[in-house]
Amino acid sequence: MLQETTNKLEKQLCSLLLEIGFLPVDSGVLRNARLVEGLGDFIRLIMIGQQQGSYATISVNVLPAAQEQRLGGRQASALK
Repeated sequence: MLQETTNKLEKQLCSLLLEIGFLPVDSGVLRNARLVEGLGDFIRLIMIGQQQGSYATISVNVLPAAQEQRLGGRQASALK
């Protein structure tokens, strides 16, 4: 995961990561680091706490947009 860097440095780092088989993900501004750190804690929990070992990984799937709304949603209030 990359945090706020200069464009030139970011491009160099991304190309190096791609060369060694990693997929770099730009997580935006530095204040998002707390979210990235939380993900690291979650991975450690799975690896150690759940005894999944050092080969445990996280997979992210991007789902297509919903064609229709099924649950919840906003409706106009009947209150006055």
